[in-house]
Amino acid sequence: MKKQIIGVLDSGIGGLSLVYELNKRVKNCKIYYLSDEKNLPYGNKSARELTRFAFNSVLLLKSYNVKTIFLACNTLSCTVFFTLKNLFPEINFIGVFPPIESLQVNNLTPILLCTNATAKLYKNYNIKVIAFGLLARDVEDNYKNFNAINFKHHLFLANKIKDNNSLSKLTTKQYLLTTEYKINKTYSKSNCNLVVVLGCTHYFFIKNQIIDHFRPQYILSGVEYAVNYFYNNFYKPKSFVKHKQNKVLYINCDKNKYKSVLFGLKKEIYKKSKKN
Repeated sequence: MKKQIIGVLDSGIGGLSLVYELNKRVKNCKIYYLSDEKNLPYGNKSARELTRFAFNSVLLLKSYNVKTIFLACNTLSCTVFFTLKNLFPEINFIGVFPPIESLQVNNLTPILLCTNATAKLYKNYNIKVIAFGLLARDVEDNYKNFNAINFKHHLFLANKIKDNNSLSKLTTKQYLLTTEYKINKTYSKSNCNLVVVLGCTHYFFIKNQIIDHFRPQYILSGVEYAVNYFYNNFYKPKSFVKHKQNKVLYINCDKNKYKSVLFGLKKEIYKKSKKN
């Protein structure tokens, strides 16, 4: 039996969080994972650059007979999703978008952590947005030890979209002190109404640091929504065939690195499930 062929496109290891979710939900699939590491990070690139990167990557994935492609990068999804759908109507594109709309009810307070490019799309929403310039790069560089990442340092450097006008007149030192004060004052205690939305798939790997800092009621990403959409609309399970594990093949990247990150993710989740 032929396996259902899926493409996953990201700028680095972030999309492995989606691959992990896919492996939990579907079987008998062949997954081609394309990592555009040479252009990482995507979060500080222009729309024109991102379109060019994505166009070339889709052409390469098409050569593997891929019919469904996950844009496992929030920045790509928010910037070039509809452009790619128009350029390649024969491909089923599935984007990973921050699930903001579903949270603006039930008296929940969402806070979006994302890249600069994604923040531009959500700056007019009635939510708090924290945009990081180099956090994804730091996650990529510390894939062997995510605990080495200083998340608070990135928070101090983050651009708070809502506070742009008031903070633009401050010196760098004043800005860091003001940011540190606001962060510590606002989130020093558990907030039962706070929901942290991960607007970059790379941030999944430092989820524990994010939870320890913000202490939210929930922490969400668009990965689960994207996989659910695929499962409900494009997945074609064969009931008469024995279910086999998905086969993951890596393109344009160090497969040993990506295999070790995915294995480490499985191992961490397994440890947590045993504790519970």
